[in-house]
Amino acid sequence: MAEQATADTTYLLTDEQLSFREVVRQIAQERVAPRAAEIDEKAEYPHDLRKLLAEQDILGLPFDEEHGGTGTGALTLNIAIEELAKACASTALILMVQELGSLPIKLFGSEELKQRYLPRLASGEWTPAFALSRWRPAPTRVACARERSATATAGC
Repeated sequence: MAEQATADTTYLLTDEQLSFREVVRQIAQERVAPRAAEIDEKAEYPHDLRKLLAEQDILGLPFDEEHGGTGTGALTLNIAIEELAKACASTALILMVQELGSLPIKLFGSEELKQRYLPRLASGEWTPAFALSRWRPAPTRVACARERSATATAGC
């Protein structure tokens, strides 16, 4: 009979992942955290920290080795995001957008597109972009007031 997975054993980190977490934690505490308040106060993009992430191959986490990345998988990527987020949400977002901004090419791009873009993204030479929008405009208060008088609608 197969052994039942428990909360304690479902996601055990490997020794390599534990070591990696410590490295990212140290970078986050020593280099990222001291800049977090300034980044928030000035509302400026932390180009210096993005460069640091590139130099440490952290920006390569979302990519396969064949495209210049680390090939370490989603769990390792999320370990890094978590440690960075503890120090500075803006810096963690850089790594999240690294994944989200490149995902359409990784999932649906031709091999030619992958070879053209992914290595430059993985190295940090290029910065991907990610945008999110609603499928319809947000309702206004006036429109909601009118609609509520007739029927209840989603979003109002």
